[in-house]
Amino acid sequence: MPVLKWNPKIADAARSHSRRMATKRFFSHEDPQFGGPGNRLSAAGIAWRLCGENIFEEYGESDPVQSAVRGWMHSAGHRKNILTRGFTHTGLGVAIGHDGTYTITQMFAAF
Repeated sequence: MPVLKWNPKIADAARSHSRRMATKRFFSHEDPQFGGPGNRLSAAGIAWRLCGENIFEEYGESDPVQSAVRGWMHSAGHRKNILTRGFTHTGLGVAIGHDGTYTITQMFAAF
């Protein structure tokens, strides 16, 4: 697989989505105010032609990142995002709630 390039603007959009899910108490690819991944990337000034997103929420795991990746790889849709050759760039954002819940968003894009 080609290595995905890190994109700080995508990471900012992912971090914002994680933060909103944690503080507004929803868990979805669709933000009630800002819409889906494509809408949120466009609002961040990212001119994407292909995009995708994985989200994860976890409480109590000693390694939430490993748990997220393991969970994504065991889910057909999330695994497809990770293995899609068309994606060229990625960004990841994490929010940690007051109760210790980790909310993780990974966004993928091609320009």
